Amino acid sequence: MAETVSTLKSIFTQTTPQGERYEPVDRIAGLGGLFGVIAALLGVVTFILPDSLPAGTALELPFQAVQYLQDYPLSCYTTAAFLGLLAVGMLLQARASKKLGSLLESGYPSIMWIAAIVIFYAAYLVIGGASIDPNVIVLIRAYVSDMALAGWLVVVLWQLTVVMYTDASKSYVGLVAGLCNGFFWPVLALSGASSTFYGAAIIGAYALLMIGQVATMMFWWMPKEHIREFARSTDTAKFAFGISGFLTFLLGSAAVFDGAIQVLHGVPVWMPWSSYETYPHHIYVTAMDFYTPPWVVQAFILGLIFWLMLAPRLGSSDVSDIPIHEDILKGGLKWFTVFLGIVGVISTTYASTLMASMGETLAVFISIAPAAAMFLVGTAYAGANDVIVGLPLVFTSVFLMVTPYSMAGYVTIPWIIIIITQALLMVETKIRGHTMFAQTFLTVIATGVASLAFIAFMLGSFGRGPPAMWPANVWFPVHLFPDIPVEVQAPTIMTIVVMTLIIRNVSVVGYSTGAPSETAKIIGNITLVFAFMVTMFAGAKDITHQALTAASVVFMLYTISFVLVLSLNLNLGSRILKQGHELEGNLIRVAAAAGLVFGALVALYTLYIFSGFPSPIEIAGVITLLITLVVGLEILSLITWLSAGIRLGMLTGGFKFKR
Repeated sequence: MAETVSTLKSIFTQTTPQGERYEPVDRIAGLGGLFGVIAALLGVVTFILPDSLPAGTALELPFQAVQYLQDYPLSCYTTAAFLGLLAVGMLLQARASKKLGSLLESGYPSIMWIAAIVIFYAAYLVIGGASIDPNVIVLIRAYVSDMALAGWLVVVLWQLTVVMYTDASKSYVGLVAGLCNGFFWPVLALSGASSTFYGAAIIGAYALLMIGQVATMMFWWMPKEHIREFARSTDTAKFAFGISGFLTFLLGSAAVFDGAIQVLHGVPVWMPWSSYETYPHHIYVTAMDFYTPPWVVQAFILGLIFWLMLAPRLGSSDVSDIPIHEDILKGGLKWFTVFLGIVGVISTTYASTLMASMGETLAVFISIAPAAAMFLVGTAYAGANDVIVGLPLVFTSVFLMVTPYSMAGYVTIPWIIIIITQALLMVETKIRGHTMFAQTFLTVIATGVASLAFIAFMLGSFGRGPPAMWPANVWFPVHLFPDIPVEVQAPTIMTIVVMTLIIRNVSVVGYSTGAPSETAKIIGNITLVFAFMVTMFAGAKDITHQALTAASVVFMLYTISFVLVLSLNLNLGSRILKQGHELEGNLIRVAAAAGLVFGALVALYTLYIFSGFPSPIEIAGVITLLITLVVGLEILSLITWLSAGIRLGMLTGGFKFKR
């Protein structure tokens, strides 16, 4: 903080703390922030004017384009002017992108040129509404489509650009510039969530933009010394990562609790974000009515993109304090999660037109895209032995995708846990500068509990399910909650069974820490494919078929991860041998090798039986053999993981706090 005060003083005196004159990063680029401040003031004016909608809201709520043409024609001009001011400001900053890039030794600042061009193009599309006849329905639909295109282009490029202020600066000025600009569009989108908070959200959004643009001016006018010298993330960038994660999921609560919770047979259920109904419309022909407003989901996804872009790059001092050897989110994984976020923004924007011809095709991605990004982030954290942050993300992301619905508590409670863990992580990034909780002890516990739960479900310890072919009627105790109708709890129960295997796969990746393994990474990432399959439950015509579908998912996931897990177990056995524990090491290696052999034999026998026309008894025999193999292997793996936890020191890792 003292450094920040010193740099602020330097801005006004144009001198360094040593009393010497300095050259700012770029004087003219700083004027770009001034245009942003004027844009924010214009936004406030449009909110007050009775003949105009608040500038910029239609980019995230493109259905307002109809109101632009029929009720508020002045809005075409005010929103175009708003975007024009932002574009000019971005263009002035883009002039200095090469200079900033040379300081950072990166070409990323050049994205400001793309952002400026895109915002100018969006202004052109918006002003085009001024010449449209509001009585021609075809032209109205085309204008709504143009507004949606302008919307997702602007907000995505804006998020990808403004994160640079925080990432590039060692000062809190950069942190404020990035966070305030980065959460302008999410807060503006929340203005459409409820009429109760409409005014507060609008004013709050423009206030964020104004503060962010003032900080942007200061970012450019500060001495060059506030720009980071190394590729690793600065302490302020790590703190911003913690803050943005907390704010993202806090704002995302509106999407979780606003409309998604419905009551079915007296039981609260959670409807996926992609759930909607249709009705006739005089302009759209067919309109969409979502349980959860898609613009509210977009607010969450925009925050998610900003958070992902701030994923910390660790230095040597960071990895020496925590038991990992590389960044948690980096390279292809990081950019793939950002890509999923962009897909989510595109789908929510077109869904926000409320026009079925535009929104129906992409509606499914409103749930899948952000959930998949959360799953991959959770897997990466769990694989780095941080199950505190990782598992809540994984658990929640899967239930976000369950169709046709899930019991509400299985989404809302984990979401609250995510907010709490993100708040703790925010404190951790500030106090110790760590961006994770490395608790190897909890990795062993999570893996063991998930494995035991999976075995218990396989053996029918929690009760039996619908009258389907064994073992489906053993795995899924859809009468687990006696006071809840079967059709209400069935999708949740079936997902829980799949979830035990998912959590086991995600947690076991943490055993590779200290000896990085590509096999372990594959286990975590391939599990996402099967997490997607929980959406298939809705396609089954009744509970029995849902159970068979879920049973197939479990079998496929276990079969595909079978060789990978045993390969990891062989690796663990070798590491234990190197520690000098020959008995456990050899036992683990023999058990893994025997598992591979028996697995191959069972596979051959299964192919032989199903090569003809097997009888029901033969089918039951094959399934019984498969269950015996799966349970046996799981017990041996459980012993392996416990032994590895003891011999590799994982049970004593964690819960050690030092600054």
